[in-house]
Amino acid sequence: MIKDQIITAYDAICPEQAACDSIWEAVQKKAAAAPPKKKTHPVRTLVLIAACVACLALLGTAGYGVYQRWHLPEPETYSFNGNGAWDIHETAELTMETIPDSDTTEPLSDEYFAARAKEILQLIGQDSRVSSNIRITRQEHLTWAREEVEVTFTDPELTPVSVTFDAEDGTLLSLSGFEWAPESAAPCQTKQEAEALATKYYEMLPVPQGYVLCSCTEFDEAYWSFDFCRDVGGGIYSYYEDVRIAIDPQLGTLNGCVVFHVPLLDDHAPSDKPLSQAQAQQIAEQALNLERYTLKSAEVTVVLPNWLFTDKFPAEGETRASKVTRLGWSLVYEDLSSEFADVVWINIDYYTGEVLGGDMTA
Repeated sequence: MIKDQIITAYDAICPEQAACDSIWEAVQKKAAAAPPKKKTHPVRTLVLIAACVACLALLGTAGYGVYQRWHLPEPETYSFNGNGAWDIHETAELTMETIPDSDTTEPLSDEYFAARAKEILQLIGQDSRVSSNIRITRQEHLTWAREEVEVTFTDPELTPVSVTFDAEDGTLLSLSGFEWAPESAAPCQTKQEAEALATKYYEMLPVPQGYVLCSCTEFDEAYWSFDFCRDVGGGIYSYYEDVRIAIDPQLGTLNGCVVFHVPLLDDHAPSDKPLSQAQAQQIAEQALNLERYTLKSAEVTVVLPNWLFTDKFPAEGETRASKVTRLGWSLVYEDLSSEFADVVWINIDYYTGEVLGGDMTA
């Protein structure tokens, strides 16, 4: 009976193996240093242990259990198929004549998403791209492990334009396929005008608002990409909570939009001390052989764990994206003697000191 109670209580709190090992090591050290004590009755000791474990279990179920700090979990993997990073479940063909307004359709139905897509295109002045023929594709994005609904307007005389939503909550994920300029569009004469145009589209679209314009990448004369990022404090912006607006400055039109939403998990306690740069470097140089490399930059930023350079990195398959981001040191090393670009990026958790992943050119 007592044995069963112990097992039940222990299972209820489910301590991790690392925690068990740590506790047992502390008990052994204390026992070795302590003076001899009066011998206790084994049954009484067993009952006391069971009572203590049961109390911990009750505290845990009441919300007062020991808080388990985030650590890098085991990665999930997937394999590419004929559709790349998407697993297509089903497609359906609709016509706009049969689609009512979104507020009169069944939430998250095919008709609802078609109506939403129509409204978004009209909102940004792309009424002409709303064709009668509509293809609804329900799919899983394998990298992000999320269900999506892609609404595609298939005008035979134009490049198809697609509006993609999160299938579970209906949030906008992306717009693509724009190759047409309305008569009202005007070319951007300066970079400031291009920024203003991108900001205009950002504020018009049903995407997270209040983000800060952080960067502009000019891929060519006709494709500029602007990132509006969440300010996470301390002068740090997250490119993983980001709305990316692409415009054609020559035509003054929207080229596309992508919404990223990987929330920052910052669970450090007020008493926790962040790693210094020197500590982060020491961890990086213990994890990798960087003897021929020179540190080129080091900054505290929001990083997306990807398991590279850790013993958890999978030997086979593609790694699914992490569900959360972390504050971390991002260290960039370069082999200056290499004939070709040889750069290593390694990310270290700002508070736990764990290697979270990174990237490399070689």
